[in-house]
Amino acid sequence: PICFSSQTAVNSIDEPEYTSLVKGGLSLSIKPVKQLLLAASGNAVFDYPDSEIKYKGTEAGLNANLQLFSDFNINAGISQFFAKEEKASKGTFTLTATLAF
Repeated sequence: PICFSSQTAVNSIDEPEYTSLVKGGLSLSIKPVKQLLLAASGNAVFDYPDSEIKYKGTEAGLNANLQLFSDFNINAGISQFFAKEEKASKGTFTLTATLAF
């Protein structure tokens, strides 16, 4: 089996580190100009702890990747997990810059 941390698997605040999470959804990406890639995704998240599948919530995300030069990249992403139980909902924003030598 493949195991993920809770942050890698889904942006829920209260999932144990190794779980029986199942996530499925759709993603869309478009490259409106040569240097820019835009992406959006939506997922339904389920937990399968024993022999019963339980709906945990929905996850949505947006991402933008800008390649300014051949060796310099900027990436921004935002995602939100809408939990079935409100207290487990969580949002994240990431901003990264990559410089290759």
